[in-house]
Amino acid sequence: QQQQQQQQQTSIIINEFCLRMKFMTFSFLVVLASLCLVSSSSLVSCADGLEGAKLFDTFESSASSSSWISSKDGMYNGKVEHEEEGLVLRWEARRYGISKRVEGGPVGFGEDAVVLQYDVKFSKGHGCSGGYLKFLSEDPEFKEEDLTDKTGYSVMFGPDKCGDSGKVHLIIRYKDRNTGEFEEKHLKNPPGIPTADGGSHVFTAVILPDNTYKVLIDDVVEQEGSLFEDFEPSFLPPKMIDDATDSKPEDWVDEPQFPDPDATKPDDWDEDAPAKIPDADATKPADWDEDMPLEVTDPEAEVPEDWDEDEDGDWEAPTIPNPACKKISGCGPWTPPLIPNPDYKGKWMRPYIDNPDYKGPWAPRQIDNPDYYEDDTPLKSVAPIGAVALEIWAMDGGIIFDNILISTNEEHSKEVIETYWKPKNEAEKAERAKMATEANKHQHLAFWRGLLETVDPFLIEHLPPNVVDMWMAAKEFLLNNLVYLYAVIGLIPTLLVISCFIACTREKSSASDDVAARKKKTDEPTADDEDETGVEEIEEEEEEEEEEKISGGKSRGMRLEVLKPGFNICGDFDTVHYPFSVYMGIYVFKKVAGMLIRNLGFEQHSWPTHQGRDAEEGGSDGGAFTYWYREAAKEPRRRTSPIVFFHGIGTGISSYGVLLKALSSAYPDSSIMVVELPLVAMERPWVETRTATAGEGLCAPLAAAMRERGFLPRSDAAEDWEAWRARGGKRPVLMGHSFGCFACRWLLNEAPLAKALGGCVFLDPMVFLTPFPDISKRLQGPCETFYQFLVRRCIMREPSVAFALNRKSRWPKCCLWEEDLREIRRANPSIKFSVALSRRDCFFDTALVSAYLATFDFPAECFSQATYDCTHGEMIFNPNLLVGVVKHLNTVITP
Repeated sequence: QQQQQQQQQTSIIINEFCLRMKFMTFSFLVVLASLCLVSSSSLVSCADGLEGAKLFDTFESSASSSSWISSKDGMYNGKVEHEEEGLVLRWEARRYGISKRVEGGPVGFGEDAVVLQYDVKFSKGHGCSGGYLKFLSEDPEFKEEDLTDKTGYSVMFGPDKCGDSGKVHLIIRYKDRNTGEFEEKHLKNPPGIPTADGGSHVFTAVILPDNTYKVLIDDVVEQEGSLFEDFEPSFLPPKMIDDATDSKPEDWVDEPQFPDPDATKPDDWDEDAPAKIPDADATKPADWDEDMPLEVTDPEAEVPEDWDEDEDGDWEAPTIPNPACKKISGCGPWTPPLIPNPDYKGKWMRPYIDNPDYKGPWAPRQIDNPDYYEDDTPLKSVAPIGAVALEIWAMDGGIIFDNILISTNEEHSKEVIETYWKPKNEAEKAERAKMATEANKHQHLAFWRGLLETVDPFLIEHLPPNVVDMWMAAKEFLLNNLVYLYAVIGLIPTLLVISCFIACTREKSSASDDVAARKKKTDEPTADDEDETGVEEIEEEEEEEEEEKISGGKSRGMRLEVLKPGFNICGDFDTVHYPFSVYMGIYVFKKVAGMLIRNLGFEQHSWPTHQGRDAEEGGSDGGAFTYWYREAAKEPRRRTSPIVFFHGIGTGISSYGVLLKALSSAYPDSSIMVVELPLVAMERPWVETRTATAGEGLCAPLAAAMRERGFLPRSDAAEDWEAWRARGGKRPVLMGHSFGCFACRWLLNEAPLAKALGGCVFLDPMVFLTPFPDISKRLQGPCETFYQFLVRRCIMREPSVAFALNRKSRWPKCCLWEEDLREIRRANPSIKFSVALSRRDCFFDTALVSAYLATFDFPAECFSQATYDCTHGEMIFNPNLLVGVVKHLNTVITP
């Protein structure tokens, strides 16, 4: 019995021990499972050790997909796809609704900083779609599947765009203390959005407990300030309000001006005169065929398959513009082109005069606001964040949301940007650059193929087959190796310059030998016999006098000295006619450059000058001046200042393709007009019979063209100015290079035009101190570089250029002096000037001009100058220097 009792007790002890072991094992498993769940939740909400973040989701784990729940409401017809790259809204014209709870618990305002951040990518472009997130208010009864557009939120943040208008929303829902209702507080001047490039951009909002905020885009602070000052309606009610019982007195006059009742319309005012009239000087082109029809039946048109003559009647082929008309000047009835009517005045209106009874604008008196209260902690009236929702209407497809962060630590924002967004952004930039390079290569290839293929029909028709085969093989080789094609194109002007050099050298050498031989026979003194020391002393004295005048700042005395009659500027320049091949090469170069400029979006136009009377007096024969025009992409209200550019001498606009491309890229929102000055040396403005340089020859028709393009108001009348400003008009900016700065000077000399300008940029200007003899010393000095040889021995000896350089009375009138700028600023206080000089300029002494400009007593924001380490003209080619040119424009252009 004892043994049985002992066995029973042992069995009881063993059973009890087993039960306890089972219980302990079960408890351990429960604790282990709990730890796993907590760890999993932590990985989902605070991935990769981002400890302390309330929510952080990189969408790289499967648990992330299950934590985002789509709404079951019928309004959401778009399905959000969960992928490793984030939440993807693949289809356009859909409404999407999906949300996720904040596992880390509600995020309150007013105690700690609240950081809201995510990145979004509009991979197919951003046309009309929201890219914001709603951070929903904490609600224990909220279910993700019940999400609607009416679900309450605490903050709505992110980009939104439709059409041209785009902004970054920051909306905070605040509970009014008086009414108990929630009211949306919108950021008044939200920053713009950079999402049009198709890349990922990170948006960050930081709401601080000291009642301030920050909005960052791509880790750059775009806007920051006070909640009390930058949101509307204000977080606090106004202290003073209008008295509702107050009313404007019956005798109160709030009209500052009224039409003059005593004014009468002038007898010669013709209200019925048309704005444009036929050009009486125009003549019908010789090849214009009035008997040829404007339209012909389309020979390629065919009867539609579903055409039923019983029901639809007899089929008639459509007509198309007559292709034969394009081969001549025109066809059909000829009518003279219309030109602005010089007698046009429009409808007469009484002028406005000041109202003697004017009392100013009336406003009701202010009284204390009975509902006013002070709230030093408005953020505590904003509900805590309990969930985040993507609830948007998207007209664009391919929108991707990633790296969503909610935290109370600003360092988390920096860490996420450095770890996740920046590597992705750099990879996307590299991919976009690669794609742009490929697209640019294909664009260039298509351009050159189209250009070279234009000669194929001519060669096939006139050359033997074996020669044509050689041309086809050479063409394909060049197209497959564009480097060789550009080398061939570069050799053409090089050969032309060499031929010009040979011609100039041969002619000059021959003339010098003849003179030397004649002097040797007649024993005439030669240059070697002259007193060189005396000449050098005189030149040094002249230079010292010039520097002394400039350092003294007596610009008016300098001006009077150089404007005396018969003042010789450059002396006499020998002229050398280029070989005919050079002129042909320049012509071909201009045509090719014109095609390249058209690829930049420019179109060539002409405007009549109608200076026939000047032709009778020995000037130009009138006609039209030519300009290139590129319209800004945006609507007028959103454009920046239009730009009017004048090129220098030489091959004209052909040499400025790189500069025009830089301007087009830097200022896509500015319309650009590039004026082609008449002939290579601008002879038209230099005619001897002119009393004012180019006043009628260029300024008047250019002003008319600028008004036509909307650069200026239709007239100088006050109502036209108001209408122009209402349409978003911006004051135009002038820009000139080298001799083109003279054209800027001519426009500044016209008072009505000078008053309408916003600024002027001078590049390598020839307008400062131009009359001084230093320029002739430079141009007639020995050539130390090939560029100097090209300028001094080739370009300056061309007859039309030398014609301009040999003027003895015109250049001083083109010069720009300090008192001229001061007079212009008195008439137009808002105008700004900027000057860019080349330190190694071969035309004028840069140090001398820079010292003179330094004496100008103008505010820094109105006048600036800079000197670049380059030679004359290099800044229009060198990409590194073009950055400086753009900066000069930035100082005068109006956004």
